[in-house]
Amino acid sequence: MKKGALFVFVFVLACLIPMMAFAEGVTVGGGTQSREDLSGSGALMALRNAWKDDAGNIIYPRDYAGMYLDEAQRAFVRIVNLDAAREAELRALVPGAEITFRTAKYSYAELKQLLEEIANDDGISLTVPSALSVGLNERDNLLNITVNVADEAVARTYYEGKYGDKVKVDTTTVVMHVPGGGAPITQTENLKPPQIGAAPNGLLPMLVIAAGLACAVLAKKREAQ
Repeated sequence: MKKGALFVFVFVLACLIPMMAFAEGVTVGGGTQSREDLSGSGALMALRNAWKDDAGNIIYPRDYAGMYLDEAQRAFVRIVNLDAAREAELRALVPGAEITFRTAKYSYAELKQLLEEIANDDGISLTVPSALSVGLNERDNLLNITVNVADEAVARTYYEGKYGDKVKVDTTTVVMHVPGGGAPITQTENLKPPQIGAAPNGLLPMLVIAAGLACAVLAKKREAQ
């Protein structure tokens, strides 16, 4: 029985040591493996955290134009009138982060203000058919305005004529039938900027529980023998 308990204790230690090293970071080959992932969404989160004030609020700089991940999950950040000196300042905030910086024409704040203006302007329906959705496209540094395909020509004339390259008109033909026999209406999902999320932080507790269960099973088998 004592030997079985000793075996379980040693097995648990063997399980926990690599888990703790994985979670906290260990020195390997003269370098330190950090638990913070500075690529992809982790890199963007690191930059956002660098912009937090003492109260924990993210204060974007005036020249910030947006951030996104491409299809390969690579991180990109857009900055108005980006130059080498400004890029160096940003990289100093997150050393080692795998971020590609690109220049932009319009700031995030400017486009967001325009989005709210268009979305809340009830009077536009008197001039052209109302937009079905308006979304801030951080990748292309503009607003996507979605309208019914039948309204495309008049919508392009109005929106692109008024706002220029700050907007791009898209169309949809998706139809939703109204319950009760009402007339069908065109619908579309709101266009949203890429969502940047933190990596799961509950991995260590899950691994510890799994290791404990495995140890218990081995102990019972050993006692049965």
